[in-house]
Amino acid sequence: MKKDDFLYLADIQEALKRIMEYSSCSMEDFLASTMIQDAIIRNFEIMGEASKRLSNEFREAHPEIPWSLLARTRDRFIHHYAGVRMDILWSTIQNDLPLLQKQIGKIMKERHHS
Repeated sequence: MKKDDFLYLADIQEALKRIMEYSSCSMEDFLASTMIQDAIIRNFEIMGEASKRLSNEFREAHPEIPWSLLARTRDRFIHHYAGVRMDILWSTIQNDLPLLQKQIGKIMKERHHS
């Protein structure tokens, strides 16, 4: 793993941690709080931008991670911010991010042991 790849992956890991922390509330509280929504969307943007900056070699070595989906999600938030469906965002956080967090953690752990 290139040094830059590790730094971008660390950014993704930190953004995931923050999203999970910010979404530890109920769905009702999430839907009622634009502050929580904004904080979570910002961290999705960070994940997407960092995933775009990873080297092609790194992304190809880890096809289990939906790199292009992370990048497209970032683009959608940046360019279509008014069209974000918060119920879908909540579902994504609850159903998809725990696995992504585990996968990123595994890659980071492997990097530390190599």
